[in-house]
Amino acid sequence: MLGLRLMCPICTDDFQENDDIYSTSCGHIYHFSCMRQWQSRATSCPQCRHHSPTSHKLYLIFNDAPAENTASASASAEDQEDLNAKLESSVDKINELNAQLQEAEINFYHLQEQYTIEQELRKRSDQRIAEFTNNEENFLNLHAQYSEIETRIHLLEEENERLSLENEYKAEEISRKSREIATLQTNRLRFNDNQQLREQFSDTECHLRTLQEQNSNLILENEYKSKELALKVKELTALKTARKGHNDASSDIAVNTKVNVLEQKLKCITVQLEKEIANNMQLSIEKIKLKSQMQRLEIQNNSKAFSKTSLANKATSASGAIAQDTNPNRAMQHSIVLQKFPYNEIRYPLENVVLSIAAKIGIPNANIEDIVKVNVLDRIHPNKKPKDVCMYVEFRTGLLKSEFLAKANLLKNDETFKGTFIKEYIDKQIHNIFLYAVRNLRGVGFRYIDCKANCVVAKRNEQEFRLYSKKNVDELLCKAMNSPASLPRETEEKIDEDYYKTQT
Repeated sequence: MLGLRLMCPICTDDFQENDDIYSTSCGHIYHFSCMRQWQSRATSCPQCRHHSPTSHKLYLIFNDAPAENTASASASAEDQEDLNAKLESSVDKINELNAQLQEAEINFYHLQEQYTIEQELRKRSDQRIAEFTNNEENFLNLHAQYSEIETRIHLLEEENERLSLENEYKAEEISRKSREIATLQTNRLRFNDNQQLREQFSDTECHLRTLQEQNSNLILENEYKSKELALKVKELTALKTARKGHNDASSDIAVNTKVNVLEQKLKCITVQLEKEIANNMQLSIEKIKLKSQMQRLEIQNNSKAFSKTSLANKATSASGAIAQDTNPNRAMQHSIVLQKFPYNEIRYPLENVVLSIAAKIGIPNANIEDIVKVNVLDRIHPNKKPKDVCMYVEFRTGLLKSEFLAKANLLKNDETFKGTFIKEYIDKQIHNIFLYAVRNLRGVGFRYIDCKANCVVAKRNEQEFRLYSKKNVDELLCKAMNSPASLPRETEEKIDEDYYKTQT
């Protein structure tokens, strides 16, 4: 029987008697050094992979007899060949495993690189997501700010448009006021000139009176001188007659002397009379000139007073006081309009004009205390006088207004005011609503449409509707269109669309 050969599975060397041999609890034996090296890398058994086996030292005794070695030499050679074959296969397997390991390491490196790249991409994606999230928040904030700014811009545009319109109105108002100021300054200069002319006129009138007194005295003196001259002529005639009767030379000389003296006196008196007549003619011419100048001054003063009143009226209308009182509705209900009033018939104060109209139409009980205000509604150019104007009259009570409206037709009997119309004062907004109602409601059965108490009244089938806005007209039109009682359109009467044609 051949001798037993023991080999370390780790280093594949045969065990020698002097080797440190250890055995594990699972039954395998190894060199102590090989086992230590293996345990530094893994805790399992190299053969069966038993986890954490215990180990203990073995003491083996080998028989190294030469005969046995010789007898087993042939067997050892065969075993050596088998071992070499196993070794070569193990080496090939190890090389193959090493190649697989290298390939695995290369794949690992590739995967690690891909992992690193993926990590970088992930970081970038996270950053971009964070940026997108931040951008979305910023976008929402910017959108909110944009909406707010757009709203503010819209409000500012409206405010700007309002301010532009107000600016234009103020500019027009300033321009108009400047023109009015220039006109007032011109009128003031004219007034000063008129004042000087009045003073000159008063001085001239005093001088004229003095000259008239002197003229009267001269006339009396001329009459006295004429009588005296007549007496002298008679005396001269008598002397000439006496001269014919006497032939005395001395008496002739005396008579001639007296005649010469009387002729000289007659010439002086004649020259004085001619001078007085010339002075009287000059005084008459100056008197006529002064009268014409006084008439011109009165006309200028009247036009200036009228311009001042017009400017005051326009200033009050610009500030909102022309149609507003402590109670605007009361002012509208107590007011009338005198349309196409002759401009030449305007006198100041204007209340007297209204009282004269009241007397002409048979309202004798009217007095100046019943009139609150009278204004001329037209813009009057100082150098261009209109033919007629529109006047606004506000009474203290509605009774006087009713009397004026009831007797308005009587004014046609007067030759001067037959073209003047007395009408109820209608606010411009109400007048526009009236025109709108006439155009839209006449064709749906509303035969009666009028303005009363500064509101529009429409009637159909004895039913009365009061309209205060165009919206009320539209609502009434819709109801009338849906109602079967609509009537065919009738011939429309003429509408006074130029009710305020001359009104500012």
